[in-house]
Amino acid sequence: MLDAGARLDVGEDVLAFADATDPLVVWACAAAPRLSTADGRPEFDVLAYGRGGGEHEGGQVSLSTTLGLTEERLNRIAGTLALPAPPGADTGPRPRVLSPQWLSGAVTVQLADGVELVGNPSLSGANTCVLTGSLDRGQIAALLAAVHASLPRATATYAVDVAATRTATATATAERHAPGFSSSERVDVSTSAAGRLHLELRGLLRLPASHRADAVTTVTLRTRNPQEEIPC
Repeated sequence: MLDAGARLDVGEDVLAFADATDPLVVWACAAAPRLSTADGRPEFDVLAYGRGGGEHEGGQVSLSTTLGLTEERLNRIAGTLALPAPPGADTGPRPRVLSPQWLSGAVTVQLADGVELVGNPSLSGANTCVLTGSLDRGQIAALLAAVHASLPRATATYAVDVAATRTATATATAERHAPGFSSSERVDVSTSAAGRLHLELRGLLRLPASHRADAVTTVTLRTRNPQEEIPC
């Protein structure tokens, strides 16, 4: 289980902790949430609808966020925290890098002024969170402007609890004195208790300029002519 008092230094972009008992296990996730990707494309889509020539009347947005680690980060963690090489070996054992044991969580995404989404993450693996929302006239206008600028102020915040142990250490000292004799004994006692560690992780949701165009789909609503017959 993750040791809440044993955070590891593997870079500012990663949150990593040692295991309470196994030196070849590391618990880690991204230090800041980001947009998930599928086949290299950010999982972020906006649907805007309106009537031809006028302002957009509304829309929908869907996106996915993640705390998962890229392969490059996983390899960096394992290489940085590899144990010393045994005699005759070039490299030491590399630790397994595991996702924390998620217990609970909530995600808040702020995309633009007046456009906020709230949801619950998956609580497994990369702890992804899929969020969707309907947008009114003002919200779709604000979001389209933000998308055009690559979401300059969009943020995602994860408030999560993970399973963890906390270790407490107590020291007791006993001294004895007698004519021609003295002794001192010191006893260190460590106890571990299972519990949870609360984390607040916040990050910017950047949309690459190369994906701004394909992130938005526009639908033009057709106004029906009252004289037009409706097919049965």
